[in-house]
Amino acid sequence: MGFELATSILINASPARVHEILCDFAKYPDWNPFFKSVTGSADWAPHEGQRVMLWKTAVLGYTFPLPATVTHVTPLNTPPRANQRYELRWGGGVSILLNIAEADHYFICEPVPGQPNKTNFKHGEIFGGMTSYAISPVKDLLLKGEYERLNQALKVRAETWKE
Repeated sequence: MGFELATSILINASPARVHEILCDFAKYPDWNPFFKSVTGSADWAPHEGQRVMLWKTAVLGYTFPLPATVTHVTPLNTPPRANQRYELRWGGGVSILLNIAEADHYFICEPVPGQPNKTNFKHGEIFGGMTSYAISPVKDLLLKGEYERLNQALKVRAETWKE
């Protein structure tokens, strides 16, 4: 058993637009303060089972790699329709056999009822493994602000996006 860190923000752009930005790994260096880049695949359209290396910027400013596997993604060519929910998830961990650390990072883009150009964006992570017990008491201090900065940067990117 572990814990979940959950954040959300209202974005004035369609869920399809927000999802498209999230799935464009090649553009992460342009806007994403949390993940400076995603490497490991010539195919930049994420797909389930894709192994990637996430380059995360830590609180003190240094960057380190986190291996992950895309576990779920709403395909980019999914036709938009009323109540269409879009999702991107990846998971990773350190020594699954020893259960040291594991995580399920998620991004969910949900439509706001009756407002097709607004997105209720949910961003979080479910932590497990032995190290989650050490992180849980300080998760808000160490991580929540970083997740909220990503949310805000995504909001700015989506709301100022030019085709």
